[in-house]
Amino acid sequence: MHFGVMILDYKCIKCGSEKYIVKTVFLPEKEPGIKLELGKYYFKTCIQCGFTEVYNAKIIDDNKQLTPKFL
Repeated sequence: MHFGVMILDYKCIKCGSEKYIVKTVFLPEKEPGIKLELGKYYFKTCIQCGFTEVYNAKIIDDNKQLTPKFL
């Protein structure tokens, strides 16, 4: 489990909280003609209500928008 903070203005759309954790998750992916591979994703979860957003790590890491910080 990974705790961190993404450098994005974040306010939970469900409850308005600004506190969250980020977990790194590997999920199986399959494209036509390619073997099954594991894709890396970040699950950003509101600490207040549990609402979760999912980000593709290939996109986030390319933009250098993820910086781990401990709460």
